[in-house]
Amino acid sequence: MFPVRYYGEIEFWIAFIKVLSITGFIIFCICMVCGAGPYGPFGFRYWKNPGSWGPGIISSNKNEARFLGWVSSLINAAFTYQGTELVGVTAGEASNPRKTVPNAIKKVIFRILIFYILCLFLVGLLVPYNDPKLTSVTTYVSKSPFIIAIQNSGIPFLDSIFNGAILITIVSAGNSNVYVGSRILYGLAKNGSAPKFFKNTTKTGVPYIAVLTTSMFGSLAYLELSISGGTAFEWLLNIVSIAGFFVWLLISVAHIRFMQVLKYRGISRDDLPYKAKLMPWLADFPD
Repeated sequence: MFPVRYYGEIEFWIAFIKVLSITGFIIFCICMVCGAGPYGPFGFRYWKNPGSWGPGIISSNKNEARFLGWVSSLINAAFTYQGTELVGVTAGEASNPRKTVPNAIKKVIFRILIFYILCLFLVGLLVPYNDPKLTSVTTYVSKSPFIIAIQNSGIPFLDSIFNGAILITIVSAGNSNVYVGSRILYGLAKNGSAPKFFKNTTKTGVPYIAVLTTSMFGSLAYLELSISGGTAFEWLLNIVSIAGFFVWLLISVAHIRFMQVLKYRGISRDDLPYKAKLMPWLADFPD
């Protein structure tokens, strides 16, 4: 409900904490892999025993089961990657979008390589696929491979510290989702695709009805407290992930149509403030 500058300030400091935590985690994992912990060097021991691939799912054929397991993991992977496209939503309230938005987009690939790919690679060295903690029936936090990697290293109290960092990350995610969701509702209302009352704003331009409506969906998190909370969480995870796939598909379609309009009007891509590499051909891939 506060002006967007407060959102930006909060996100700046939370992002600083997140980057600091992930950087520290990467350094910690490298040290553990190389033998700085009490259990000696981990190296690639878990890639040899029990192995780098699990038994898979559903099928009795080993290769087919592993392939199906990999396909199943794409749902969770999509859930974690979704949100990188939302940088475009902030353009409407950025002070200099022609400069700030392209700069933010260019940094996304490096963030994915370092904070996603590198982290998961290191976690894969510290946590075997058959670790019993991964199938714990307690909480989702206790099943986090990041927390398990720290616990397996034998360093006391560090898992609690990283849990605090995860909590801050969750607050940041909720903050970002409310911001983006409310702005999308506001934009739909302005275009006549949503009820008009979502266009109502405060004196500082905050679409308060859209913010309150978006925030209400956060109450679904309390489903986790029920007896069948795990099932509810899986359903929500799958629904959000599949919805994200459709969003990516529609973004690709919109980009293809945008390029067709540019060509029809004789406008060169070189005249645009930002040109994405491998476009528009890459936009055809999700289709």
